[in-house]
Amino acid sequence: MMKHQGIPDAAGLTPGFGHFVWAFVFLMLWEGCQHGPAFKGQPPTASVEGELSYQGKPVPNAYLAFFPDGEGEAGAAVTDKNGHFRVSTYRRFDGAVLGEHTVTVNVPPEEPELPGVPENRHKPGIIPGIYVARETSPIRILVKPDVTNHCDLVIKK
Repeated sequence: MMKHQGIPDAAGLTPGFGHFVWAFVFLMLWEGCQHGPAFKGQPPTASVEGELSYQGKPVPNAYLAFFPDGEGEAGAAVTDKNGHFRVSTYRRFDGAVLGEHTVTVNVPPEEPELPGVPENRHKPGIIPGIYVARETSPIRILVKPDVTNHCDLVIKK
C-alpha cells in the first residue's frame, strides 16, 4: 500500500489542508447565514406576517414596504394568491426592524404595460392611491421583539 506523498495541488496546498480550508469556509458561511442581521451593526428584526384585504377580499400580488420610523432598512413583502405575506429585510423572511413602521401598498394593474400601447400606461391600481406613498399611507404597525408579529392589513376606500 502506498502512502500519500502530500503533493501540492494547483493552489500550492496539500489535498488534506485544502479540504480543511474549504470545509472551514463553508461552515463559517453557513453559520453566518443562520443568525442575526446580515451585517453587524444593523438593527435587529422580528418575524412579521399577515394578510392584506380590500373590500373583504384578499389582495394577491401586492407589493408591501415596511418603513421603520427609526434606524434600519425598509422591509418588503409580496402577497400570495390568498393575500398572505411574510416580510424580508436583510434576508428572506427575517422580518422587519423592531419598532413603529408605516406600511405602503402597491398593486400593479392586472394587464402588463406594453411598449407603444399608451392606453395601458397610467392605469390606476385597484386600491386607493393614498396607500402607495409613505407620506400618506395610514397603515401603521408595531414590530415587537422575540415574537411572530401577525398583522391583518385592511385597505379602506
